[in-house]
Amino acid sequence: MDFLNYTCFVEGLASEASKVDFNARLLTGILGLTGEAAECVEVYKIAKFEYEAFDFSRFVDECSDLMWYVAFTTIAIETPLALIIEANKSDIKPQVDKKDPVFDDYVLLEAVMNVSWSTGKCADIVKKYLFHGKPFNKEKFIETLNEVVKHISGMMAIFGLSIQDVVDANVLKLKDRYKTGKFTFEEFMKKETV
Repeated sequence: MDFLNYTCFVEGLASEASKVDFNARLLTGILGLTGEAAECVEVYKIAKFEYEAFDFSRFVDECSDLMWYVAFTTIAIETPLALIIEANKSDIKPQVDKKDPVFDDYVLLEAVMNVSWSTGKCADIVKKYLFHGKPFNKEKFIETLNEVVKHISGMMAIFGLSIQDVVDANVLKLKDRYKTGKFTFEEFMKKETV
């Protein structure tokens, strides 16, 4: 699915409450981004400190959720997702050839921390707008969202995957969950109880 169609797909799966106005869209996007970045950190932490095998499938799943929130946020700021992704393509180079992060987990740790850091920077811009009365700095927000995508791309490149691979994984998962192509609370709650 191309990025324009993916953005339309994301819009169709967003809850009505998250689409009420600009602030609701922006807050939904930023809370989702920071939450999913934390999920990526958790996958790393479990493998590193609880000595469980690295859960590659869950890691890709969390990255695909990150991309859903990136796409949703681009709708709020009226900036095409493809523009954000294209701005980062030349910067992304696979860091290694292996799919097992145990070979050098500091490479993965740096990538995970960069995603957390850049989503936190986005959250700070939104916080200043929503709670400190500052004007929304769209240009700075787009620049920072570019960093988020750059770091997601870098994380995936470690495993030989692209942003397109992550988007495709997200589409497959969500088409399976939301059979009608629209958000329903019932289908959402099924996911939460599984």
